[in-house]
Amino acid sequence: MYLNLPDLPKHVPGVDKQNLLSTACFPCLCDLQNNGVAFNTEPPPGTQTGLCGVVEQKDEGGQQPDSDCAAQSQPGHAGLCEKHYREYLVSLINSHSIDPAPLYSSNELLLACRRYKVEDPRREGEDSFTYFSRVLQKLMDEEPLGDKVPRKK
Repeated sequence: MYLNLPDLPKHVPGVDKQNLLSTACFPCLCDLQNNGVAFNTEPPPGTQTGLCGVVEQKDEGGQQPDSDCAAQSQPGHAGLCEKHYREYLVSLINSHSIDPAPLYSSNELLLACRRYKVEDPRREGEDSFTYFSRVLQKLMDEEPLGDKVPRKK
């Protein structure tokens, strides 16, 4: 189990140097890699590089024409801007029912527990790693991801 806690090392096994920058910017890439899910990092052949080519419907003076996003794309983002690359990664995570909870920081984990009313106070003398590991497991056991994205068992 990997916890992204501030007082623990941030090394993630299986991340090569080429993908290190991308995984630092998009922690969900580690989740995809650890679950063996392939994802695109290069733009499709024949597409214009440097600009996002996702077709969007934009509101221009009461009309809604379809046009390319045209935001700046980054190397390693499959020719997409940051917004559309994130949407692409989230769609992969959802379609493969990958639980993002193990990548939560300690603050994100506590916020998720508050949001879903998962209560489990720290025990006397319990260290941070043991506490957060226990709370993470309780959140994953007690709170389903939802009908569209069931938790993996």
